[in-house]
Amino acid sequence: MMIRKKRVFKKRFRIKKKKPFFKKKILWASIFLFLTTAILFYFFIFADVFQVKEIKIEGNQKVSEEDLRMIVEAGAEKKIIRLTKNIFLVNSRKIERSILDKFPQIAEVKLRKKFPHILILEVKERIPLILFCRDSNDCFQIDKEGVAFEKVEQTERPAIFSQREKISLGQKVIQIDYLRAILEIEKKLEDELEIEIEKFLLLGDRLNVETVQGPEIYFDPKGKVSEQLFNLAVLLKEKISSEKRRELEYIDLRFGNRVYYK
Repeated sequence: MMIRKKRVFKKRFRIKKKKPFFKKKILWASIFLFLTTAILFYFFIFADVFQVKEIKIEGNQKVSEEDLRMIVEAGAEKKIIRLTKNIFLVNSRKIERSILDKFPQIAEVKLRKKFPHILILEVKERIPLILFCRDSNDCFQIDKEGVAFEKVEQTERPAIFSQREKISLGQKVIQIDYLRAILEIEKKLEDELEIEIEKFLLLGDRLNVETVQGPEIYFDPKGKVSEQLFNLAVLLKEKISSEKRRELEYIDLRFGNRVYYK
């Protein structure tokens, strides 16, 4: 009996040659993308067309235009490889905050971009409403929000005096409700009742009104000022003549319909 030998077949593997790295498509695609991005970056960041060339300032009266311009220019400068004033990189909010922090005279400010290279700064300054003083040598203009924004000499009357330890520029020094009450009292006393006011003295929850030729008048600025003024008008009309006013020391209106005077 013959035994057949089994044939052993060896598989032949074909070795695939590796492509050189520099011939790979992904490499050249990455290089192309990088170069394109770099060119676009350079164009948008450093191209002359997008550099801030003009700064327009509108609405300022007391605050120097040159001072405002310097802050905007400094805020527009950025160092990316080299200095640039690219309009896309201007942080409007940061510049606005810097201006408000430096100039308490300014109530609102808006920095707009007008492409491709113009910045427009719109300024709204505070309007003086009445003087607020700690003493006769420490007086400030305040606006309708009760913010002290400019130190002045006391040349105006009437002024609000307070027992605050310190008044700082840009600080809100009086509650708006109290300020409205004081303005209402001033209008009623001087325009309608013909009572000349020397000054307002704010003592916590009590408001003393010193008059030029008459008694001090005590108000509760937290209460209904209109009712207190009505009670005052009735008292002056029915019980106290113009001649007797000079003899009075005070009129106290803080207790509703009960009015006390001495």
